Formats: sequence, C-alpha cells, structure tokens
Amino acid sequence: MRLLSSWPLLASLTLGCASNASDPQGAAAGSDGGATGDAGGAASTGAPQASPPFTAFCAGRLLTSQKLMNPGSASGWDSTNDSAPAGTVFLVGLNVANRFTGYVVAGAKPRKLAEPSLSTGLALGVDFESTCVTAPTSATKAFVVLAPSTFFADRALTGTACNVEAGAELGSYSFSGGPTSTVTSTDLRTRCGFSQGYTKDLVYGFVAKK
Repeated sequence: MRLLSSWPLLASLTLGCASNASDPQGAAAGSDGGATGDAGGAASTGAPQASPPFTAFCAGRLLTSQKLMNPGSASGWDSTNDSAPAGTVFLVGLNVANRFTGYVVAGAKPRKLAEPSLSTGLALGVDFESTCVTAPTSATKAFVVLAPSTFFADRALTGTACNVEAGAELGSYSFSGGPTSTVTSTDLRTRCGFSQGYTKDLVYGFVAKK
C-alpha cells in the first residue's frame, strides 16, 4: 500500500494523494536495526531526548509497538511489515489531521510511525510518553529535513546541487510533491542562494518543536 502526502497544513502546502498506507515521514528499526534508544540513540530510561542534529525538536518514547513506514517516491511513505517496539524513542510529529505521529531517525534511514488512525493519531499516555508536548493542538510544528537532501534551482535537476543536512528546518515554506518535488522557503535562500528548489530525494516530516 502507498500513501502520498496531501496536507493543507500550512497556507501554501500542496501535496498529491495516492492510496492509504503510506504517508510523509518516518523511521525505525525492524530490518534496519537501532529502533530503540533515543531519537538518535540513548537508553530507554528517563525523559526521552532527541540526539543531534534533532535536539531542537521534541522526542517521545513508545509505550506500545507501532508499525513502520519507509521513505517512498514523491516524498511520501510506503508501508512495511516492520514494527518499532515499545521503548523506541522517536521525534514527535503531527499528521494531516493534526494528530500525533512520529519519526524514528536512528539507523540507516528515517522511518515513519504508521499511527493506527489518521483521525486519532498516537495517544499521549497510551501509545507514547513525552515531556515536551501535552496536546497536538498546542504543539508548534516545523517542516524538518529528516535525511540529507539535495536541491537544485532548476527543475531539470541540473547545475550546482545544494546539500541540505538532516535536522534543518525550512521555514516560511510551500511544498508540492511529485516525481520532482518543489519546495519554496526563505531558508533555502539562505542556505542555497535560491528560494525555490527542486528535489527528488527529500525526506521530511512535520515535527513538534520543544
């Protein structure tokens, strides 16, 4: 099954939509290993913490096992048979319905938690614990690059590439998904010298800030 992003989360966000089993953002272990620990690798004791380069963002710890999704085409997510066990630490995110979801960023690639229902998301205190969020409606969310991504000023993806590192927040953005995704952001202007960029390898998430 496969689900592409289709979220009116911020004013100019536009995404394409496919079926209903993949979506945007994720991480974990399963066949990749390294799903427990902190959102980058600590022991499952004490308050969950995100490791560099994600320390500006909120971390949670799973209290129940959750299915995982892998990065797919068009900056979407594909379902898998893998699961993140209880104890896994992850970046707390928000889904299309503005409910809690999450991204496990430890391991070889980021993976998204496939919350049981988009309309309810992950339940704080039941599915996960966190000390930096209390409700999805009060969380401050950010458009965050989850894995190193390459942007070009030209839609044909020619010319000089601009590499944007994992953990980068792209503010004042608009996004359009597709085989080549288009991102406009004031932070791209600062980082790359152009405010509108094109990419085929962007992996991103809507992550709660501390």
